[in-house]
Amino acid sequence: MSSNIRIKKTCLYCNKEFIAQRTTTKYCSHKCNQRHYKELQRNKKIEKVNSSENEIKIKNLDVLKNKDFLSISEISQLFGVSRTTIWRLCKYDKLKSVKIGKSRFISRKQLEFLFSTDDELETIQPYAKEVVYKEEDYYSVLEIQEKYNMSQSAVYNLVKRNNLSKITIWKNIFIPKTEIEAVFS
Repeated sequence: MSSNIRIKKTCLYCNKEFIAQRTTTKYCSHKCNQRHYKELQRNKKIEKVNSSENEIKIKNLDVLKNKDFLSISEISQLFGVSRTTIWRLCKYDKLKSVKIGKSRFISRKQLEFLFSTDDELETIQPYAKEVVYKEEDYYSVLEIQEKYNMSQSAVYNLVKRNNLSKITIWKNIFIPKTEIEAVFS
């Protein structure tokens, strides 16, 4: 049973004009109907994935904002920078980190100190004092080796075991003379 109605319509998928025999017809052919359906389904899936990823990111950021100590990867996620950047900041003492097991953690106060302006620096105490290096007050590792007839590893073990302070300038390590002499006296 066919209809005598002839209506000019435009296909929703290919936008071509066609003559429809029903008022509810939306597509010029079955092929356009299938293609449009698949396109809609594909877009729904993509939208669902994108919205779920955004929700997870938002939940994670809320959790991260409330933590007092953050790991390197959490900080990189929070600021949107790479983990290497955060490691570099730790290496050059811009951020002070604490190692617990195999993980490193950084306090939120350290992050606030990193982003503070000069006006805010007056109220926040820095985490490390500036050390003035005078060559006559320090022994290099080589000088300690020669003076006390020790190997390089023995010097490093001595520094580590006695928790001696040290200064690293480029690749050279310097230890205060007073601390070394106190250990050997």
